Amino acid sequence: MLPVNAGGKLTTIPAWSLLRVVGEYGSYYYVQYGDLEGYLPKTGCSVTPITTAAVEAQEFYVQAETALYQQPLYGSQATGTLKQGTVYSTSAVASNGWYYVETEDGTGYVPSDAITFFGKGNSSFCAVIVPEGTLYYTRPDNSFLAGQNADRTVVLLSDAEANGFRHLWDEGLYLKTTDVQRIGLNESTVKLIYATEDTPVWLTPSDKGTTVAFTMAADTVCSVSYSVGDYALIKTESGYGFVYVKADTLTVLSEGTAVNRTAAVLKEAARLIGTDGTICELPEGEPLFISEVLDGFILCTARGITGYLKTDASKLASVSCVTLIGSDAELDGYQVTLTREAVIRSFPDSRCGEDLCTVPAGQTVKIQAANRCWLLAEWNGIQGYIMGAEDLLAEETTELPLTEDGPSYELVLDKNTRYLYAFVLDEDGNRTEEIAVYALVAIGKSTTPTPSGTFTLGNKERRHRFTNSFTPFTVEYVSKRYIHGLPCYVTSGLHGVDKVIPWLAKSAGNAVSGGCLRSPIAIARWVYLNCPSYQTKLVVVNGGVNATISETSINLSD
Repeated sequence: MLPVNAGGKLTTIPAWSLLRVVGEYGSYYYVQYGDLEGYLPKTGCSVTPITTAAVEAQEFYVQAETALYQQPLYGSQATGTLKQGTVYSTSAVASNGWYYVETEDGTGYVPSDAITFFGKGNSSFCAVIVPEGTLYYTRPDNSFLAGQNADRTVVLLSDAEANGFRHLWDEGLYLKTTDVQRIGLNESTVKLIYATEDTPVWLTPSDKGTTVAFTMAADTVCSVSYSVGDYALIKTESGYGFVYVKADTLTVLSEGTAVNRTAAVLKEAARLIGTDGTICELPEGEPLFISEVLDGFILCTARGITGYLKTDASKLASVSCVTLIGSDAELDGYQVTLTREAVIRSFPDSRCGEDLCTVPAGQTVKIQAANRCWLLAEWNGIQGYIMGAEDLLAEETTELPLTEDGPSYELVLDKNTRYLYAFVLDEDGNRTEEIAVYALVAIGKSTTPTPSGTFTLGNKERRHRFTNSFTPFTVEYVSKRYIHGLPCYVTSGLHGVDKVIPWLAKSAGNAVSGGCLRSPIAIARWVYLNCPSYQTKLVVVNGGVNATISETSINLSD
């Protein structure tokens, strides 16, 4: 209608109706109401602005079936129904206290007095003793009964408390705080324990008058995160419980040393002890991947199970129960479009593992690491190994060997001449006179000399960070001593480019390093790709190397 008394009447707007105020004209509002637009006198009416704002997502339920409205007002069109006993979520609220809800049947608003929110809960990590017959709930509310603990009394973990309920960390269920016994936990200094004999596991961290929950079987390894005094909380197939770490039947294991993921094959049948107490019997010839070494055990993965194998050594190079195949040497990573179809395998050896898939020509795969003549690749969420070939290489894989039956090498450093040589080994592992590659390198200065002796190559890093530089293609040969490429600017590694620091580029042939073999990038990359970790020897001597350079020997000094 017009802003004068003589204007024509369009309609009558019921009380508590939702409308949009577009503007004002003297003593009138100009409004939109449904499909109509017109003027509404300010006298005799009250217009309350309603806005909707985002809030932290909260779960709620309704005590009875409730209508869902198109607008945050009674009388607006109903868009659906909220059902009793169903859990809903809201992440927005109107300024008049109505909550915006999205359901499978539609979206709309519901008044705050029709809903009941679940308590958010306070973070409080602990263990709880759950007696037989204790009721479980899907939400912290009596209306959402899920069942009961029909088994024996058990120990479970809880990470929060809300509305008089404890939330169970593993199960995602709730139980009443009055139904359980709470046990506070501390972060454990003990990380791994090994049972030499069957060992009782207690319900509570006390050895006086407590109940045995179950038995930790002999030859079981368990990881530990939490403890109470001298009692460690462990988890096995039988559940959670406490063991007395000072028991004669338990051995506390020191933390292991991480290694580059290493492919290996069992020389004889062995028992894989899962970190959750599961036992898997592995046959001779079983392929596996090793990720950590600790005194008397290796942490590995086989058949989808991660666990521990008992060994006779504390260094991977000395473990006798497996044959090492090769280790993943990380790369910056690059993508390559296949010019031919390629097979992705589960294991970097044609004699073990299985084919995972065949990638058609024209598809793009992502190369992530190198392992001897194999490239770790990913395609369509499938990760495995592709045999290396010329059309799969990039600058950082230039020296990748392309055959599985290629030679093995022994590295020899002559500290007198400052030359590093890669000698070819015969079938029996003995050094021949043939030199594959060689280069002039920098060695340690007098205050930090390069140690003499025989070493085994260890972990590899695509770039190792020193105080003021990165070094590309870095291989550790003894603690904190490396064979590496020329130092590069710190920022270069962020962009996948090895930009050598100019004043260090001419250091080859001098005794200027901190004990490392500072090498031209070409030979550092060659060692990185051709000399498997935990298998290849480095011999460091003070002269006397019988090095005969032939026409096939490649000088990588430049």
